[in-house]
Amino acid sequence: MDTITTNFKKMIKHGTPPFRHLSDITTVIVHCTGRGVYKGTQNESIASKNAVKFYSGNTIGPHFMIDTFGAVYQFVELYHVAWHMKYGLEGWNLYQKNDWRSFYWKENEKKPAGSKVYSWWDRRWPGLASPTDIWVPKLGYPMDAQYRSVGIELIPKVNLSYTDDQYRALGDLLVWLCSNLPFFATAYHPNLLTRAIIGHEDAHPLIRVAVNQSGIGHGWDPGPLQWDIVLYNLGMDLIDIRNGELEIAGAPEGEENEDEGSQNDSNADGQG
Repeated sequence: MDTITTNFKKMIKHGTPPFRHLSDITTVIVHCTGRGVYKGTQNESIASKNAVKFYSGNTIGPHFMIDTFGAVYQFVELYHVAWHMKYGLEGWNLYQKNDWRSFYWKENEKKPAGSKVYSWWDRRWPGLASPTDIWVPKLGYPMDAQYRSVGIELIPKVNLSYTDDQYRALGDLLVWLCSNLPFFATAYHPNLLTRAIIGHEDAHPLIRVAVNQSGIGHGWDPGPLQWDIVLYNLGMDLIDIRNGELEIAGAPEGEENEDEGSQNDSNADGQG
């Protein structure tokens, strides 16, 4: 693993999470910690230390984390399950019945969703009825998401953007995963990878959508990640369904600060 990047730190936490075969892994899920890791400061070094302390000391959390300096931390072995996302039973049932676009969650409260709340998701994934359809092969049970995925958390800058060092580190990590995990090594195809490397907002939009006062929604986890750069680092064509997502999903001009339930004050909770 030390060949991923020169700034790689392995900090495997104690405990015995469930074992899995590397061949079970079919999906990489990219997350955003939110600004909660800054704990009131604007110091990126402090944010990194806070996140490392949290993820190394809790059962929940990702396999990897990348801070704003491009340092890659590993907390869970790939052959172990990491608790970085989950489908609640109610959300899972809504996805299965394709009845999920009528609602969204804010602070554990289900709210009615207007027609524009999930337009960003539909534009990103045309032809798919449900987030569980993204997975190849399709998920059979809620827990499959944990057993079949690798979780990567990104610490954003205070303005919620990502740094060039993070893009380089994420690219190196993804290239390594695609080269060493059986599913990716045997199915290295752009059409597949666009569905195998996704954001938490893609996999579970019900709890990862922010809605502004005009009723327009956008995903916030990982939010403003430039997928064209991520996929380009994998040697893929720049023309991809997820390019320009900020223009598609962003709030109208002058309403950027009206988001309801955005990630601005999110904490590193292991499910982000």
